[in-house]
Amino acid sequence: MKNLFCIFLIFSSLSVFAGDTLWVDSSFVEKINLKLRIGKVGEQFGVVNDTGKVVLPFQYETIQFIAPVDSACALWNGILKIQKDHLFALAEASGRAITPLQYEEIEFLMPTCHATTPRGLVMRVRSFGKFGLIDAQGNLLIRPSYNKIDILADEKGRIFMPEVARVNKNGKLGFMNLQTTTVLPSNFDAIEYLGELKVKDKKQVFLKIRIKDKWGITNLATASEAKFEFEEIKPYDQQTALALVKKDKKYGFIDPKGVLKIDADYAWAEGFRNGVALVQKGKYGLLLPTGKWAVNPVFDQLDFATPTTAVSQVYTSLLIAKKGDKYGVINTVGKEMLKFEYENIRFDLAKNSFEIKKEGKTDWIRLD
Repeated sequence: MKNLFCIFLIFSSLSVFAGDTLWVDSSFVEKINLKLRIGKVGEQFGVVNDTGKVVLPFQYETIQFIAPVDSACALWNGILKIQKDHLFALAEASGRAITPLQYEEIEFLMPTCHATTPRGLVMRVRSFGKFGLIDAQGNLLIRPSYNKIDILADEKGRIFMPEVARVNKNGKLGFMNLQTTTVLPSNFDAIEYLGELKVKDKKQVFLKIRIKDKWGITNLATASEAKFEFEEIKPYDQQTALALVKKDKKYGFIDPKGVLKIDADYAWAEGFRNGVALVQKGKYGLLLPTGKWAVNPVFDQLDFATPTTAVSQVYTSLLIAKKGDKYGVINTVGKEMLKFEYENIRFDLAKNSFEIKKEGKTDWIRLD
């Protein structure tokens, strides 16, 4: 008799879901091998799995998957954000609470989709108008006391190791290394990801930090800081471990400790590429990592012929140069690959060839 009553309840529930429920979202959750459906009955939201079991009762103001279903963010698959009495909480796909209903807002952070350790799985929470961070288990990592919090990401929007939270308190910035929970005080005007670099076969992550109008660097592995003396700092070159900087309106290069290895003595410069750096000192030339000239500054114009992503590696180390009113092509040691006898030269990536102009006539030439 009891079994018959249970069966009756199941079929009654399913008929209510089928007739009275507006299904607003769904997602297959791999960890439980079931599909969750978020439904709405009247003004109340609930969650049912595809066996008909009510995971969360129909008593909430809103329910949604914390990560957008179309974001391909598998790390947060099945985590539910629920709202009741204007407060938010998180729940697992099973319905188990991750946090109590206590936050004014809980926000998904897209860079966490690329996290490689549990430390990178964090959510931003708001309480009494201030922001903090919680981890995937609901533990409080940063107490809600900041005006803003975000996760630093690289130029492609990917989180890096160690994961870093950037915090803003009254217009000043600080950060927390989520691996060590080390916090730098909020006394900076800007904090940005600078890049990764192998130092003695160990990957190290660098941030650039600014006080007023001067930048310095910090190494997350050593927690060391360089002096705040630069107007600009560019990412480190992996081959030479040198970074382009601007100091007193001139350009030079620093090592991973932030020390100038090539003095800021150049009117213009680019970062190292293929073991040389394009610089201007009166005219244009190429520098070696030692600070000595690979190619003396004798050119009126000098540019790499192709971007580093060019298909043919032959051309990535060639430069279009100008002497007087004539153009030619050299390599990174200064050898002439095309004589200085052309009115114009440009490289066409689609044709993988140089377009040359001489005596008003245009032609094409390949050097590979």
